[in-house]
Amino acid sequence: MAQRARAHVRATARFKQGLHRQTEQNRTERNGTQTGLGSCCRGTVRRMDCAAGGCLKRLVRPWFAAQRGMFAPDRQSRGWQRRALAVAAPSATHTAPSGAMSRKHALSYCMELMRQHERLQFFAHLLQPTDIKPLHAGLRALRIELLRAVSPVSVHADPQRAVQRDLSSIQPADLKRLRLEWIRAGLQQVMDTRAQDKAQMQNLGSPVLQLLAEELHGTHAGQERRVSRMWLTRLVDSAEARLDAMQRAYMWESTAQLEAELGDKDHAGVLRLQLEAMNVRSSICDHAAAHLGNALAIVENLAASASLARQAKVSVPRDVVQKCDAQPAFWFKYVGSHSSGERSDNTLESDEAKQLDAWTHAHYELACQAKQHLHTARSFETAIREKSREHARAASCAFLGGAAIAERFLLTFERTASFNPVLLPAAGLSASPVPVQWRMARNRLLRTF
Repeated sequence: MAQRARAHVRATARFKQGLHRQTEQNRTERNGTQTGLGSCCRGTVRRMDCAAGGCLKRLVRPWFAAQRGMFAPDRQSRGWQRRALAVAAPSATHTAPSGAMSRKHALSYCMELMRQHERLQFFAHLLQPTDIKPLHAGLRALRIELLRAVSPVSVHADPQRAVQRDLSSIQPADLKRLRLEWIRAGLQQVMDTRAQDKAQMQNLGSPVLQLLAEELHGTHAGQERRVSRMWLTRLVDSAEARLDAMQRAYMWESTAQLEAELGDKDHAGVLRLQLEAMNVRSSICDHAAAHLGNALAIVENLAASASLARQAKVSVPRDVVQKCDAQPAFWFKYVGSHSSGERSDNTLESDEAKQLDAWTHAHYELACQAKQHLHTARSFETAIREKSREHARAASCAFLGGAAIAERFLLTFERTASFNPVLLPAAGLSASPVPVQWRMARNRLLRTF
């Protein structure tokens, strides 16, 4: 990395020197043509690209692929962009195909799920190593399917895009549990399927399960990936806990329950599965994944607070609400009136202003805990690097999207919303995704998180 940086600096200096020399020469010419300047610049840029080893090109290609309608820098990257967008092209009706399907179509379906519901994680997927991309897409798509099955609020990897669904289309809890049991049985079948039984893999009934089976048993790449059955099962357990929480006024009794059900089983479970798929089994990486998962769970809870309040649900844990002496009745009324535009914060009475401060303080307490978990997860980075280069590479790839998204949300929650979920931008982080995307690209290049 240091050699590439020095080569990049030398190439930049040569570029500036050649540009200055050619500019002075063109000034002395009477006709003022710029043909020589253009050829000099093109040749110098070509030499600079070769000297830098193409680092910048590899860095910006996923960004150009994620941004539609952007100008691609050269012919090779334009072809790469067309291939990436062709795989993730939006479909007219977003439904899972029935029957057996090829691996290409299963991967396309999973990537389309990510592109629609987890746009920022879709960009993190483009930065993953080639050998782990299909399994990463399958794991993220599995989590999306579980969320769509149980939650009336579609929670995205972009945590601010918590969009309320039409309540008339919500299925009863019993039908949701049947859906979860079907997914659980499918995961058991995926783990029990033999690598030689390709027909059974193609008849799993879901493109997500089919892709997971093919990637875990190595039918495509020829390499079997050993992952723990426990973490796959805990993903379904977390979805059931989320479904039970939706039946209560206070969704979570304590912050510890929130971190255990959503952090350790859900978010951290996906991170641990990705680490195991890259043959990394380490207690240090496991602790880092646990803290990052807790941070993502709290961030998701903060982002969905206003949307759930419209359904008379309190997403803030009961112990934090009681500690801040906040009243749920005021919070429901405040969110409803603010969303309908009936009143602003300047027209609140003294008692209402105190309650608003109490709820702001409650969300501030949760945000501080999320930030502490994020800092703790990043504190393990030095120990992971000292362990081995393979562990550092795997950790940077697995934690790439979650760390950048949590960091950017907490920053927006503090500066833009002043710890008030109602004041968050309606479009979420996807309204201005460039800071998050460049943070991911920088961390991927430096192999950090």
